[in-house]
Formats: sequence, structure tokens, C-alpha cells
Amino acid sequence: MNKTLPEPRHKTSIIVGLLAATSAAYVLLHLIRDVWNGGHAWKQGDWLINSENVVVRRSLSGDVILAISDVLDISPLFVVAGVQAALVILLYTLVFEGPERA
Repeated sequence: MNKTLPEPRHKTSIIVGLLAATSAAYVLLHLIRDVWNGGHAWKQGDWLINSENVVVRRSLSGDVILAISDVLDISPLFVVAGVQAALVILLYTLVFEGPERA
């Protein structure tokens, strides 16, 4: 009988974790680059569409982000980038939580 042993689960978890961390770092570095360059017209700009002059269907996020920006007295770009970074981290945490939980 020639049976092969299954690969240890911790080895797979380490590989998946490294891939997830590398790709998350890549996405976050692009976000930092966008902020460093003053924001991207679509990646951050679309988040700032607001209903200051007229109500539009995508204005809720812009209204909330501008209100938070006013309360915290920081640039709306930093608020948008913070929200985007939090969503990236949340997404990677939910998707790559590891095969042992599947």
C-alpha cells in the first residue's frame, strides 16, 4: 500500500495568509499613492458626489463623508481613503479568514 499523507493544513493557511497579505498590501499601496497624488477622479472623487446643489441618487456617501470631514476638521480625501482602507481590510478579513474555518 502506497498512501500519501495529506498536506498539513497549517502550511496551506500560511500560504493563503501570505497571498492575502501581499495582495492587500498592493491594494493599500495604490490607495496611498492616490492620496499622495491628491486623489483620483473616480476612485475617490465618486465617493464625494453630494447633494449640496441638487439631490442625486448617489449623494448619500458624499453627504456623510463631507459631514464627517467637517466635524473632524480634516480633508474629505483622507476620510474617503480611511473608509476605503477599512473596507479593503474588512473584505480581506472576511474572504481570507483561512481554510480551517470553511
